[in-house]
Amino acid sequence: MRLIRQVLIEVVYTSGMPTAQAADQLAAETYQQLVHDFPHLEPLLRSIQTDKFDYLHVAPITASEQTQQLTTEESHAIIQKLQQIVDLPGSTIENETLLYIEQQLSEVLGFEVSTGNDQFQLPFQKATLFSLPHLFFSPTLQAATIKNIPEAGIAKARPIFGWQLAGTAPTVSDYWIALSLRSLATQPLSITQLKQLLTKKKFCLINPQQELYCIVELIDDFLDPANRYQLGASPQLVREGQFWSPVTLGRTVIFYLNDQSNSLKPGCYQIGHQPS
Repeated sequence: MRLIRQVLIEVVYTSGMPTAQAADQLAAETYQQLVHDFPHLEPLLRSIQTDKFDYLHVAPITASEQTQQLTTEESHAIIQKLQQIVDLPGSTIENETLLYIEQQLSEVLGFEVSTGNDQFQLPFQKATLFSLPHLFFSPTLQAATIKNIPEAGIAKARPIFGWQLAGTAPTVSDYWIALSLRSLATQPLSITQLKQLLTKKKFCLINPQQELYCIVELIDDFLDPANRYQLGASPQLVREGQFWSPVTLGRTVIFYLNDQSNSLKPGCYQIGHQPS
């Protein structure tokens, strides 16, 4: 009896199982195997209970529960990694680490993230963003017509991609960024070519300190002469993405989204939850 009890404890609690539920599952499987191999010991096995687990009454782990376990653990791991990265100096991430982050984030978020494609590449992966006024997306736009965060004001000039109109309804999202268009191109292009290449492209901003990610559209050109900021951001994005937080200080990790089907809805979401 002592030997059997010791075997069960040794197998389960020195097996390196990642969770208590997985350890309990292994205990149940070990019990079944012992009963199969030594049927005459079943009455004895049934009488053994340890203070750590009950291997007779363990519900099997379903496939969905196992997937959820892995997703949660992967989310925590990638968040911790990104929290460490944003605290490091510099604006780029070394290639090996970047590949790991892209793979893990794509699995956790449920869509592919990357640094660009053959025609353009992000010149940085880490950035500090600056809150901009609302876009001047219509010649008739007035402060009185702005419902969300009117105190942010309105930009003096229209965005580089032009008026964002479809009939009388603005098509521009509340979640947008501006960055240096010329810094994205992998080869010299005219401003007209850049606009054709980059119009309505989507990106993913990660706020690891708040465990949030934001799907955003590229709407305008941006260049900070002092080079303190790499991105401009909409008032709604800064507020909902919690980039205003004294913990975050506007710091983010940015990736490109190849959303050709236009299925990813702009907005801010908790890491581990896919946009509805």
